[in-house]
Amino acid sequence: MKNIAKYLLLSLTVGLLAAFSVQAQEIPSTAVPAGFGRYCSVIYQDGTWGMISRPSPNSDPCKELLPAGSNGKIQRAGLWAVGHKNNVLRTCDGDVGIYAGAGYAIIKTAYKDAGNKKNCVFTISPMMLRVFSRPYQDNPLPLPSLARVTNKHNYNFYGKPVNFADYGRQPNPDCPTSTAILRDGRQTCHPHGGYDLVMPTGTKLTAVADGIVREARWRDVTEFSDTNCKNKSPQGEMYVEHQIGSGKYAERFITYYAHLSKIDVKKGDKVTRGKTLAKSGDSGCSSEPHLHFAVIRTTNLSGYYRLDPTYTDHGYGFSSPHGLIDHFHWNAPRGVDPWATISLENVWDPTLKAIVKRPGAFSLWLWRDGEEPAGK
Repeated sequence: MKNIAKYLLLSLTVGLLAAFSVQAQEIPSTAVPAGFGRYCSVIYQDGTWGMISRPSPNSDPCKELLPAGSNGKIQRAGLWAVGHKNNVLRTCDGDVGIYAGAGYAIIKTAYKDAGNKKNCVFTISPMMLRVFSRPYQDNPLPLPSLARVTNKHNYNFYGKPVNFADYGRQPNPDCPTSTAILRDGRQTCHPHGGYDLVMPTGTKLTAVADGIVREARWRDVTEFSDTNCKNKSPQGEMYVEHQIGSGKYAERFITYYAHLSKIDVKKGDKVTRGKTLAKSGDSGCSSEPHLHFAVIRTTNLSGYYRLDPTYTDHGYGFSSPHGLIDHFHWNAPRGVDPWATISLENVWDPTLKAIVKRPGAFSLWLWRDGEEPAGK
């Protein structure tokens, strides 16, 4: 699947970055599992700030921070794990702290480190939020032979300089100059924006959770120089948005399916977990029958509270890799998820030929027990 690796994120996303806008249709919601609370991070007009994390899933910390008549603005609001591990990104007027640890203790550490600094924003993410089911229907072939994995998610899309020893790893002798990082901190020779799961054409693909189809289409990919893109165009692809929880604290994700042979839903359809959406195939920029599966986070990114993508018929197909995360979470021997901070500043996107603003996000384990796909 060399040409898929070579193509990097071409099966994924495109267009110019869209400012936050509320989608017209309400997203079906999945209940928050037990063991999660809510947090809110606010900045006031004078640069002072507030951050509260409450252990109750029914709390309203933003209301505590922003009573009637206050002049603050919500910077982040979402879920945190009360009894399990969390990641925390703290930014205060250019000063950055990144943390990983259990429960409230790590949030408290980040809070204390902020001290009297101004304009502090806290982005908190649980390391696990077990809400998704497997994205393909079981086949007579026993797992994992159904879905052989050939390419995995890269945590360093823009090729920032990196020292793999920081993550407890030695350089890969096969590609010592590569800057691509896998979830276990290893250096990979094949940068890639998701997981390629090899499976027979016609395998049923299913919704991982309740959601709404944001786009389902056959896209012309002959603009790309790869031979397979030209010979196997158009590419069947689909984007489904899911919401965990409700209101200002909801966490939202988009699941992306590519190289389809058949699409059974249309844009705007509301779907339930387990519903058949499409069938796998070999269309578009693909070198063998497989499912390219990726997850895009649209809430609580490193640089944004909420960010809704746009979909176009060229480039990546989606508004750059903002919020593109690993659904198996970061799990290296050392270090905290680098995608949250490695591109905190503005970066140049060579495919879009444009500046992309702070595209990172924390990855998290999203699979229900026993429902994770092959790949980790």
